[in-house]
Amino acid sequence: CVSPAKPRVQMKRFGLLLLVIFGCLLSGVQSKKFLKQLDEDNWFNVIGRSRPVAVEFYTPSCGNCEAFDPMWREVARAYSPEPGMVIAKCDILAGTTLQNKGVLHDSEKTTWPVVKFYNKDDPNPIAQKTFDELFSMGSLGIIDWINELSGLDARIQN
Repeated sequence: CVSPAKPRVQMKRFGLLLLVIFGCLLSGVQSKKFLKQLDEDNWFNVIGRSRPVAVEFYTPSCGNCEAFDPMWREVARAYSPEPGMVIAKCDILAGTTLQNKGVLHDSEKTTWPVVKFYNKDDPNPIAQKTFDELFSMGSLGIIDWINELSGLDARIQN
């Protein structure tokens, strides 16, 4: 004989589990909305326009890029309340049109990810950081670097 209290306890646990899963999914969605995905369709509508842009160039199969992703999302969240700044990502393997237009250079032999900073109204990067530099800086150092270049004062949001 099963007591009537046992199914209620199981339902409460199940409901709590669903709440935790939904919360995790929602936080991932929120961090994604702060991070603009750039590609050949929108690159020239974002870069060189009225706002500065920091772009992470990555490849989806890159272990370093996967390890850097949470740090870059934290940077994106720090700039989320700042309408004067764009934090973006660009998959270098999907950018053949961008390579043809000189945005991505085949001659660039580097370890990914690389972050490049573009000033407003300038389609050329004015600064960049490599994989080793990015990891040694951490998200706080990257935010300070972008703040220095952009003249903004973003901070990590709690």
